[in-house]
Amino acid sequence: MKRCIVLLVFVLGCGAKPLPKDSQSSSDTGTVVVSDSGIVDTENPDTDVDTGKPDTDTDTDTDTDTDTDTDSVQSMSVAEVQRGQAAGVVLLKEVVVTSPLVKFNGGGASFFVQDLGGGPYSGIQIYSEVGFGRYEPTVGDLIGLQGTVKEFYDMTQLVITDAADVVDHQHTEKVIVSEVQPATVKDWEAWESCLVNVGPLQVISAQDEYGEAKTDIDLKLGNYFYGFIVQPGAKWSEVVGIIGYAYGSFQIWPRTEADLIR
Repeated sequence: MKRCIVLLVFVLGCGAKPLPKDSQSSSDTGTVVVSDSGIVDTENPDTDVDTGKPDTDTDTDTDTDTDTDTDSVQSMSVAEVQRGQAAGVVLLKEVVVTSPLVKFNGGGASFFVQDLGGGPYSGIQIYSEVGFGRYEPTVGDLIGLQGTVKEFYDMTQLVITDAADVVDHQHTEKVIVSEVQPATVKDWEAWESCLVNVGPLQVISAQDEYGEAKTDIDLKLGNYFYGFIVQPGAKWSEVVGIIGYAYGSFQIWPRTEADLIR
């Protein structure tokens, strides 16, 4: 009996050889993972073995920042814009309003501003398809503007798409009227959108279908701001207005009747 018991113990002890530590073998039922703590899983082993080392995952934020960087907006003078030194979105920090507001059918609106010192290239037309919110421009207002420089029928505009881009500084400035002698002007482009006084002027034609009339200087008299009626021979000692461009010619646009000085 003792001999049989000893033999049985020997057979049980020799029937299976333990796998080496930290080794793995494949079988039909999956991978057997063996570690210091023994067999972990024989069916669906967890391959995320904790090594005891700290997590070195240094994920970075890959979200795209879509905020507009206002520092990238060019701060310019009107003269720099008109001389072609700026394109796209620009910021005019301080300009003075030189005309009343003109409203168009469909909701658009426009007015004119210029650099504080006046002079050639100092003026520009401000336009918005949706208007300017609560802001009502008044001649002499000191304002700031941010918009996109565009050409509209050969006239440079600063197009405003958000009323918030018009900042009223709650201050007024003296409006400079540049005195220009028409005979010395080779190209009125330099005076486009500027407020000028061209001195004496006489009408030499009837008004056409657009309300414009030819004059004895190299400018037409246009009714952009108000609908005046003139006859050939009408003349003034001084005419003040914004230099505009329409229907293929440069014009002077008196803002009110007061700009036609007898």
